[in-house]
Amino acid sequence: MTERITSIVRLRVQLGQEKEFRALIQRISAICATFPGHQGTRIIEPANPEAERVTIFSFDSYENFLAWESSPQRKSCLEKLNELVEGEVLREQISGLDYWIAPGEKASATWPPSWRMTTIAFLAILPLALSIPPFFRPLIPNMPILGSILAIAAVTIVMSYISLPLMVRIFRSWL
Repeated sequence: MTERITSIVRLRVQLGQEKEFRALIQRISAICATFPGHQGTRIIEPANPEAERVTIFSFDSYENFLAWESSPQRKSCLEKLNELVEGEVLREQISGLDYWIAPGEKASATWPPSWRMTTIAFLAILPLALSIPPFFRPLIPNMPILGSILAIAAVTIVMSYISLPLMVRIFRSWL
């Protein structure tokens, strides 16, 4: 199984170019969505037009991410984007659960404190750990270890793809 990869782009838009930037980033997002393995684009607009803007692109694998990164469509869009940007464009790629496992290696003012991430992870796992294992016990009554393994696998999958992303969205302002 290949790991999901997320690309985080941080930049500042030249004052007076916000409308053009918004239109271009929407176009980039639409083009990116046509590439295989694209799993979504999130655009974070600040209230203050002088503040940093963040765009997050997610792909299901590194190979699909590279196809987007090396595409002529992306190159064309970046040429236009560079005309609207002030200063340096900061880019970072995160794969799998790097964000949760190794925040110290990527420490910056934008990373939430570890205790807050731990609280969100706890809130994401707790209802799953209480509700999923009892579902598996009656399915395999003579093999409790296999039932436990299946329950842990189910908790992990649901936590990674549903529960944890949902908790992060719900508590984003707190993080």
